[in-house]
Amino acid sequence: MKRILLTLITLSAAISAEAADNADTLTVPAHLSKLEVQVGERVHVRVAVPKASSDDRIVGPLPKDYGAIQVLKSEESPAEGDSAAWELDVALFDLGEQNLRQLPFQLSQAGKIVPLTVSNGRIAVTATLPDTATGASLRDVKPPLPVPIRWRWARVFTALALLALAIAFLVWLLRRRKTEEIPVIELPAIPPEEAALRALRELEDAALAARGRRTEHYVRLSGILREYVEKRFRVPAVESTTSELRHAFLRATRTPADTDTLFEVLDMSDLVKFARYDPGVDTARSDLERAKVWVERNRPAEMPLPQEAVHAAG
Repeated sequence: MKRILLTLITLSAAISAEAADNADTLTVPAHLSKLEVQVGERVHVRVAVPKASSDDRIVGPLPKDYGAIQVLKSEESPAEGDSAAWELDVALFDLGEQNLRQLPFQLSQAGKIVPLTVSNGRIAVTATLPDTATGASLRDVKPPLPVPIRWRWARVFTALALLALAIAFLVWLLRRRKTEEIPVIELPAIPPEEAALRALRELEDAALAARGRRTEHYVRLSGILREYVEKRFRVPAVESTTSELRHAFLRATRTPADTDTLFEVLDMSDLVKFARYDPGVDTARSDLERAKVWVERNRPAEMPLPQEAVHAAG
């Protein structure tokens, strides 16, 4: 049966080729899986022509839309005997009779391209809904039902919401006024020497050296002195090393008195902190006393009285 079908296809192709020599187009039949389909239903199509030589081959359309015809799958078919074939799956989306003649096929033969046209590509496309779907089986859409709105309650809720917003605004306004009316009392700043002496007395009361915590004792003692120097003489001392602080004093316009005592205490602090040196309890207490005396020595002098007041007092 296949041989008979192949012979008929060959004869039909030969006749069509002779009739279309002048148009340079070859008309070939196609095998369709279905002749009547519903909208969007897949149809399998196979186009075959006899080979004049072993290099002959068919090239079909690319998978895309061709008007009302959508090519879903398109590929070369394995050869059967002496024929070249191409297979594709299509879907049709317009009602009525559709024709596959618009699909582009080409035959590559003897180094030239011959256009192919499908001769029997008619497919009837019907709707997916049955005939009974139109008419009495579908009811018309009913108009929307009126829903009564209780405008009275809506107005009450709106009024309550506005009242709540007004109360919240008044509360916020009163709190803001009270905050603005509170006077800001600026406490007088503690002089650097008073802050340093207070910290030294607290360090003395802690008795860290007597409890064996001499490293902590010297860390706090060095920090108190450095903070005092930075605030009193405007020299960066808290984050500076002892050596950097010496160089900073050389460039400073205002330096403390008796810097030898200061650097002796700071050098001892460095030995305890970094070299794990233990100077003993007595030395730790002595350095604390020397620090207090040094801060007192650098207390700024009081402002002298005017000359007229001195004569009046005399």
